[in-house]
Amino acid sequence: MNLGDVRLALGDLEGSRKAYQEALALFEKNNEKSKVAYPLVGLGDVASATGDLAAATQYYQRGLSAARNTGEKHETAVALSGLGVVQMRQANFAVARGSFDEALALRKELGEESAEGDSHLQLAELAMCENRPSDAEVILRDLVPAPKLPDFESSVRAALAEVLLANGKIAEAQKQVHLAQRALRKNGPVTVRLGVQLAGARVLAAMKRPADLGASRRELNAVLAEAQRIGFVEPELQARLTLGELDAEQGKGTESLQRLRNDAQTKGYLTIAQRAGRGLSPGP
Repeated sequence: MNLGDVRLALGDLEGSRKAYQEALALFEKNNEKSKVAYPLVGLGDVASATGDLAAATQYYQRGLSAARNTGEKHETAVALSGLGVVQMRQANFAVARGSFDEALALRKELGEESAEGDSHLQLAELAMCENRPSDAEVILRDLVPAPKLPDFESSVRAALAEVLLANGKIAEAQKQVHLAQRALRKNGPVTVRLGVQLAGARVLAAMKRPADLGASRRELNAVLAEAQRIGFVEPELQARLTLGELDAEQGKGTESLQRLRNDAQTKGYLTIAQRAGRGLSPGP
């Protein structure tokens, strides 16, 4: 694992960016064309984490081109996955599906079982974005348990908890959150931990009891504070989304949802902006 990967997992975005830039400069200087895609995709990951979706797209596309030109199928799949995530955030769902499907096909061809799991997890998230929670549940149930991959297991169970909430299965969602928390590693990736916290907070909010609602707000504010501190935009927006939804449900107004929708639209996170819009104009 490259230093850039390690620092990104720990939430050190500037350190990660620097490591990838240094690796890219070295590979270009030595004309090591087969290695250039890796730091380009890493820089795409950093840009994606900081919410610069335009820069992320450029880095992923450059990495994808470099990987295709040198026949590096692993990095081709990684670049496609990164592009798919950006496309999904931008609500370009059909395009995102094409990216995810191509990445999954390559990973199957290479026999990369753990990476295949990542692709399936992304396809489940896409199904949720497309309002297909039943399809997402089928995908995620096939992915658990994964006891040899604790970070992945935590991510899958947190995602499954959110899907179960959407399908009205609150008690089972609570169980999945507990299992996700148990699988967390103390020094695991920050994004995994924040994802589990978000899922847990949303389960608490769904239980509707005053004590649970208070605990949900505390968890959401903790996620928000940490995401803002380290500069991770996706969990910041997700926490603000749920806090805004709670405000609206509890009769505290929709100002926070309105601000979130505007911010998400400006940053290109149209999927989150659309969900915020639904909170502003609830259906029958």
